[in-house]
Amino acid sequence: MRHLPSIFDRARFVRRCLHCVAFLYLCSIQQASAALTPVTVQLKWSHQFQFAGYYMAKELGLYEKAGLDVTLKPASPGLSVVNEVTSGQADFGVGTSDLIYYRAQGKPVVVLGVIFQHSPQALISRYQSTPATLQDISTQSLMLEPNAADLWALFRDEGLNIEKLNTEKHEFSVQPFIDDQIHSMSIYTTDEPFLLNQQGVKYQIFHPRSRGIDFYGDNFFTTDTLINDKPELVKAFRKATLEGWDYALQHVEQTINVIQTHYNAQHSREHLRFEAQEMSKLIRPDLVEIGYMNSGRWQHIADTFLRSGILSKKPDLNALLFQTRRPETPFYRTTAFIVYSLLTLTLLAFALYLMLGRRNLKAEIERRKAAESDLAHSLDQLVATREEKQTFLDMISHEYRTPLAIIQNSCSILEQQIDGTIANSQAKFNAIEKAIKRLVALIETIPGKKRRFEHDDNVSGLFYGLQDSVNAARIIYKNPFDVHRCVDDEIYINTPPEILATCLDNIISNAAKYSDGAAVTINTTLDERNIYVSVADHGKGIAPEEQSHIFERYYRGKNTDPKQSMGLGLYLVKLYTESAGGTVSLESTVAVGTKVTLSFPYFNDENL
Repeated sequence: MRHLPSIFDRARFVRRCLHCVAFLYLCSIQQASAALTPVTVQLKWSHQFQFAGYYMAKELGLYEKAGLDVTLKPASPGLSVVNEVTSGQADFGVGTSDLIYYRAQGKPVVVLGVIFQHSPQALISRYQSTPATLQDISTQSLMLEPNAADLWALFRDEGLNIEKLNTEKHEFSVQPFIDDQIHSMSIYTTDEPFLLNQQGVKYQIFHPRSRGIDFYGDNFFTTDTLINDKPELVKAFRKATLEGWDYALQHVEQTINVIQTHYNAQHSREHLRFEAQEMSKLIRPDLVEIGYMNSGRWQHIADTFLRSGILSKKPDLNALLFQTRRPETPFYRTTAFIVYSLLTLTLLAFALYLMLGRRNLKAEIERRKAAESDLAHSLDQLVATREEKQTFLDMISHEYRTPLAIIQNSCSILEQQIDGTIANSQAKFNAIEKAIKRLVALIETIPGKKRRFEHDDNVSGLFYGLQDSVNAARIIYKNPFDVHRCVDDEIYINTPPEILATCLDNIISNAAKYSDGAAVTINTTLDERNIYVSVADHGKGIAPEEQSHIFERYYRGKNTDPKQSMGLGLYLVKLYTESAGGTVSLESTVAVGTKVTLSFPYFNDENL
């Protein structure tokens, strides 16, 4: 007789099955872990919100899902991220726009994506009742961090000799500035201002962006070798990283929790929150997709490097940027494609020949009627185009007068003062350089050049532009210029610098030209929405019956010299001011004088 298994035998069988299941589960975990590819990312500084996207890509398992076991390495002062990556100590790194410089020097770096659409790098100096200039800073102690490409370009554009700057080694602390040991220092607008504001320290800030130097900020990069050897790994890392950044910016508080829990961040929660708020202004996730970069913008950065002397030759931007690289195509595929294309073109040509041969007389008559209609329309367009072209040439001719006058007068003064002081000669050369830049900017507006401003390329510093226009007028005219600035901080308006220069140059030069050497007064006032610039002279004045026509195109007042005026200056002022959302007004009394007031919507450092 067969005996049924006892209860104890059944229990022993179940236990063995469970042990087997557990063993297989552990083996599967180890196998999955072994399948992950180890990857090292070299950060450019210590743990803080600046690297939030990488933290969240790791925290959410995005890297693991992509088959990557990622290690995030913080940096220490003096460490070169580029050297760490190119030497193989790290697979990926966090860099800045100076990767252009390293690529030109032969380093095989490739930018995978841009995180900061605008660089957070800026310069601060000690606050004083009279706002300092970069020329003032150049004579004081300056703590400047390495690879501050934005600031080097800013100094060179201002005509300053970088080799003669009184620079000191950066201590990566605001304490020397607080203790008044140094006068100026380079900062990140996402970081140091929080500490200074906490201490109640007043400071003046210089944004390279307000001077037309708008570099990309943080990006992430790798090498040619990794892209060629493991292209799928690079793509997987890039995708996971961008997803991590997208999540981090939408879940700031959760990200701060992760940083404080898993990473030895030195910043307080309030400091990390300040970082997140300031970074959002520079990343612009509301306007630009995370990781987006434009080859034209990189070209502009390269041109700035060349102009500033940082580079001596242009780098290969196609090799620098991951999105513009093209994989090599096997020879047999290329040959097959060429043969296929030639065969397709031959067949299309034969088909076209058959279609053309079958056209009948009626179709030909209709074609000729259509051609006659198109010709009549083209003639109308030609007349309109010729009129627009003439208007455009008149405007360019008018706008060349002031910059060319600056160049001509500056050259004359320099020729007479060739044995004068170096400082004065340098100031004249600076005036020439800025006038030439304005001519180049005007040429860029010629139809067909296809110039397109990005959103933040329209930002201009009003007081910076006003000072330039007054300096230019002082070179041409002998009038005293009395300028009253309403606030110490810079005020920004949403219009390109060359357009602002056109408006200010015209009203200031008109005031000086028609006041017979009398003083010109320039006042600025501010309300909650607008900045107002008033230019008043004590000249001939404008008759009441002329004032309603003074902003019309080609209108010339009775007191103007036809040889010196084309009737376009104030027309352009009105056109450009209103295009920036502003207004222009005029008050004038004959034999007393004229006041022209421009108003622009503005924003300042706090909401830039």
